[in-house]
Amino acid sequence: MQVVVEIMTGTIFHVQVGDNATVLDLKIAIQNQENLPGDRLILLLDKDGDHIMMNEDQKSLSEYGVQDGSRLYGFFKLPQEENDDDADTGDDKVLDKDRTESDSEEIRNDNAGNNSDSSTPRTPYEEDSVQSPEYVSDSD
Repeated sequence: MQVVVEIMTGTIFHVQVGDNATVLDLKIAIQNQENLPGDRLILLLDKDGDHIMMNEDQKSLSEYGVQDGSRLYGFFKLPQEENDDDADTGDDKVLDKDRTESDSEEIRNDNAGNNSDSSTPRTPYEEDSVQSPEYVSDSD
């Protein structure tokens, strides 16, 4: 049977597999034909306007209702890190991890040199010698 596969980039291609092929067989065929990472591939079947996730590799395509000419959508899982212990933390704290103690000390020293009455940190554009402008009323 031949199926039509569309991936996230909009690329559309046809893949030929046997009538008794499994989801894994299809992923391997896509990997070999299109040089895509089959182990990260997620396939969805477009069946009468419904999208069915084909997430069981050992299940046959016919069990999902795939027929000759069926249209599938391909998505990719993010690559797995070698150490799955860090998976919960994610990369959302990259800046915090990369900041060293000396960087933090430098920032504290820079802020300590500001002779400001407020506790608000000063911007690099503010200088100690700059005074607020005097506002003169036109009514005088």
